[in-house]
Amino acid sequence: MKWGFPAFPLHHFPAVLYTSTYDHFRASHKPNASPSEMSVSTDTLAAVRNLLAATGCGQEELRQLEELGLSEPKRAWTNIASLRETLGPTDPAGELLPTFLAELIEGFDAEAGLNAAERLVTAVGAPPDRLVQLSLEDARRRRALVACLTGSPYLSEMLISEPELLEDVFASDVLARSVFKDELEEGLARRLEGAEGMEEAMKVLRAFRRRAFLRIGLRDLLREAELTETVKDLSTLAEVCLDAGIGVVERLLQARFGEPLYTDSEGVERPGEFCVIGMGKLGGQELNFSSDIDLMYVYASERGKTTGAEDGA
Repeated sequence: MKWGFPAFPLHHFPAVLYTSTYDHFRASHKPNASPSEMSVSTDTLAAVRNLLAATGCGQEELRQLEELGLSEPKRAWTNIASLRETLGPTDPAGELLPTFLAELIEGFDAEAGLNAAERLVTAVGAPPDRLVQLSLEDARRRRALVACLTGSPYLSEMLISEPELLEDVFASDVLARSVFKDELEEGLARRLEGAEGMEEAMKVLRAFRRRAFLRIGLRDLLREAELTETVKDLSTLAEVCLDAGIGVVERLLQARFGEPLYTDSEGVERPGEFCVIGMGKLGGQELNFSSDIDLMYVYASERGKTTGAEDGA
């Protein structure tokens, strides 16, 4: 299998064409701080502590929630009360939950974050000690979680549907740098080794892509990566997944029909080669989070046949 990429350097295109996750979801009241740099205000923390101590949702609680900038205070109270009930017993010192809620409220989209946090805790199940251990006790890991839940509905849904991603994606060493192409290739190859059949291989590929996409999105939200690095990482991920996917198809087809061969103009029998050409933003190594990928498939000859296997030639 071969890859071809037309040379369209990123600097030939205006930066306005690209939108990072961070810039798209950045909170207007925190214009100069990234989520990894943010610390909650004492006023927000004090208000959250008052809400957690309340026995019910009265006019005073609704007023406090509105003052915190929440446009749907009753819904926000429902989220907070649920999180208090579920996470409160795991926080005997009463420090982690108030800080987590305050960071959600000061995040990109507080109401979306509170709702997503409640759904995530529900998805993890009770008691959520593992969630607390993985995500709330470590400040950097917690802020990555806050950035995800408040900053991107798409990444939040991915995490809620697969909470185990908390364990390996949110570690600070995973988010500290981009993953090199050869590391992605080796990691995906290991996961595909035990896959039997197309359906199982596609499940492995999709899971691998989700994990890597979440990591890239989090690094963007946390401003750990420049725009050029983010679009390069997305492009590399697409290339690695496509290459592995085509490799799976090639292997399964050759097991059924044998190796493809063709005879050239000089009468010499040669392997039937196949090439994938990445066009557009993939070809320029500049995919963004909403990009489709444009591909062109080319092959050596139409005058070929396979050597034959279990399903014939």
